[in-house]
Amino acid sequence: MRTRTVIALLLLWCSIVFAAPALASEQAGSGAVSVSVDDSALTPEERLSVITHGASPLFDGPHAGLSDSESPVEVLEIGCPARAKRLRPALGRNAAGRIIVIDPGHGGWDNGAVNARMGLREKDINLAVSLMLADELKRRGYRVVLTRTTDCDVKSKTADARSELNARVKLAKRSKAALFISLHCNAAPSRAARGTSLHWCKSGDYGLALTMQSGVQAHLPTKQRGLVFNRFYVLRNNAVPAVLMEMAFISNDGDARILASGEFRRKVTLVVADGLEHYLAARDKAGSELGQR
Repeated sequence: MRTRTVIALLLLWCSIVFAAPALASEQAGSGAVSVSVDDSALTPEERLSVITHGASPLFDGPHAGLSDSESPVEVLEIGCPARAKRLRPALGRNAAGRIIVIDPGHGGWDNGAVNARMGLREKDINLAVSLMLADELKRRGYRVVLTRTTDCDVKSKTADARSELNARVKLAKRSKAALFISLHCNAAPSRAARGTSLHWCKSGDYGLALTMQSGVQAHLPTKQRGLVFNRFYVLRNNAVPAVLMEMAFISNDGDARILASGEFRRKVTLVVADGLEHYLAARDKAGSELGQR
């Protein structure tokens, strides 16, 4: 049994080692390679390791530099002037009072990327999809914390970029969140760049990104850029599994039209909600199997 366990973990480790250079290719503008892990032969202990740690300890380095149920459910806005909305009772079986932080990227003084030709601002799209996602998650029984629910700064109007990002990370910590998802639109100097990507940093982020990727591939009409290793501030400084999703390129007119579409926004909402829920369910199952041994 011990020999089989060691072999399985070695195979998983090797799959990440050889995939890592491909994941970094996003920085050069090429499509990143999506990595899959077959866990059918794993023991409950090994499966739990894959789910919670992404089967890879390679990128959990020092945090230096700056990159860019049945009870009522609350959706809290803490970054902007505090307010809370009482929402309908929980429905999901796996929610169990869990808190998910949704971070609509940018906001306030920071417009994010802009497509002036089509009159689109990234911060508006991020917020619109985040509010839809919050409604979907609370319908499934989760407690949701939004870093903002209006066009505002999370820290303050005078805060610098690092302080603004740090306020989002601190919010996740104060909320005792189970997961963190940050929604963005991508942009590039070349208008030809297009597609959807999921960004991860810590080993714990990888399992969540991998779970979400299957839905992205199956249901979104955009070019698939895969899973991308990136040292974004809100990822590397977050204590919980965190993923930053670049929904599509606002700088590409074709992608921008998709981003403006209500149908696409709804698809993103369901893909993300399903991914988060499947990840938590799989983690619960692996933990339960481990506890029964």
